[in-house]
This record gives sequence, C-alpha cells and structure tokens, in this order.
Amino acid sequence: MGRYAMAQQGRWPSEAADELASKIGECTWWLAVLAERTGLSFEECVQGFVEQKQRQFGQDA
Repeated sequence: MGRYAMAQQGRWPSEAADELASKIGECTWWLAVLAERTGLSFEECVQGFVEQKQRQFGQDA
C-alpha cells in the first residue's frame, strides 16, 4: 500500500499509481472478510475505532 500511495504522489517510480483506489478497496474488503470470519461486526469495529480516536483528539463523537 505504501508504494502505491507514493507512486500516486509521484514519489515512487511505478506505472501503477492509478491502482491506489483499487488497492484501498481490496484492503477494506479483506478487513470486512476477516471481521466476518472471526464473528465481529465490521461496522462496529470501524465505529469503535473512530469513536476512540475522536476521544483521543478531543472531538465530539
């Protein structure tokens, strides 16, 4: 992912800069599959993370 992001920003020599959006989608898909296979709610995992970060940075949830 790091190389795709760097390529998209022109900081990594690659012809694959246009694949970043697809790779982000792929990573998200795999995380959703992992959550499902382990009996977790993907939505609850994401919401919990966002709420934790909002508290950490002093923002309203």
